[in-house]
This record gives sequence, structure tokens and C-alpha cells, in this order.
Amino acid sequence: MTSSEAKSDLGLYAESMILERCEKGMLATGDQALLEEMQHILTEHAEGMFLWVTFLLDDLCAQYCDDDIRKCLKTLPKNLKDTFNRVLSRIVAHNRDGLVKKVIHWLVVASRPLTLDELCDALSIEVGQKHAERGRRVNDKGRIFLWCENLVHIDEEDESVQFAHHTIFQFITEGCSDLKFADFHVRLEEADHLAGERCLTYLHYGDFQKAVARRQQTRLLQPRSIGLVAIGSHGKRSKLPGS
Repeated sequence: MTSSEAKSDLGLYAESMILERCEKGMLATGDQALLEEMQHILTEHAEGMFLWVTFLLDDLCAQYCDDDIRKCLKTLPKNLKDTFNRVLSRIVAHNRDGLVKKVIHWLVVASRPLTLDELCDALSIEVGQKHAERGRRVNDKGRIFLWCENLVHIDEEDESVQFAHHTIFQFITEGCSDLKFADFHVRLEEADHLAGERCLTYLHYGDFQKAVARRQQTRLLQPRSIGLVAIGSHGKRSKLPGS
């Protein structure tokens, strides 16, 4: 594919994404010229990165008026690292960083994509707890995608969760370029160790022992599911989109 063909495809993608967000009420403007300007700027500056268009549209959709959209268009990040930093800034601004850090941690250490239910179970675990704490479980699992600001992708068929692109995994594990977001950085060895502690906590829940003693058929949780998935070698991590 030639560079002109790639830019043409990117332009069509930007146009379709802008129209889709307008139809869904996510992008509000009555200025057709501004919409065309958005498409032009996103296409010209994306350098072939469809993911960049997606994240920048998220930023544009968050603006309150046309003037703010124009200001945003003039201060677009120059590369993916700056783009990811801007995504993290939105997450922090909405006080979602605590949950998102946990999601990122589990996606990094998982040897295969976790399902939404498995991820929700994992997010509720604190090292040392004696039984499942239903009050800690995410109430609306479908909103995890929104809370993570498109950093993750959820498969519509099997509800598996993984990073939206392999560059996000690299960004998180190699270290964020902005020190303000250093807490989002995941060190693989430390992350595996913490995941192991949480999995052992999960496997020793009193809920499972009681269930076995009563010989009930009701499925409470699947302790081995997360345990076997999360404790894996670095070399066996699942392949991410774009890798």
C-alpha cells in the first residue's frame, strides 16, 4: 500500500469515526466546517496511526464548545507517547486512576486475555482477605472500557479483555515519559509477584471450602481460572492487537 493510499484510508476512517460520534451524541458541534477541519487535521497528523485518531477524537469529544475544540486541534500531541500521557491525564482527572491501574496490572501479567467476569473477580481481590467481598466487585462491568479511555479492547463475542494495541503494553511496561504518571508504570517481575499473592489469596477463600463441604452445585467463583491464567511466564503472554 502506498503512502497516498494509506492516507486515503485514514481519511475515510477519520470521517466515519467523526460521523459515528456525532450520531451517538458524543461529539457536539453544529459547525460543518469545523467537522471538515477536524477530519483534515487528524488525517494529516496521524502518520498512518489509526489508533492515534481514536484517542484524539476522545479528547475532542470531551470539549464543551467549538472554541475549545479548535484550541484542542492546535495542541494535539505529536506522537503516541504524548497521546497516551494525555489519556492518562483524563483518567486521573476523573478519579479513575485507582481502578485503571488495577486493570492495567492484570492485563500485563495475564498469559491469555481475561474475560470481563474474570477481570472483575481479579479486581476485587486484596492480598490477605479471607473470602469474596461482593461489595468490592465492579457493578457495571461494561463500563470498564469507558473508564479505561479506550486503552483496552473488549471482544463482543467472548468478552475477553486486552490492551487495544501492543504499543500500550510497551508504553506501560517501559515506563511513562511523564513523571506525573509514573504510578501507571508496571514492572513485570514485581507485577507477577503481586499477582501471585493475589491468586493465592483467591485460592484460599473460605467460600470455596464451604462450598465443597456442602457439596453444592452452585458456582460461586472459579479460583483456578484466574490463578492459572495470571501466574505465567513473560514469554507466554498473549499476542496483542497490532503486534
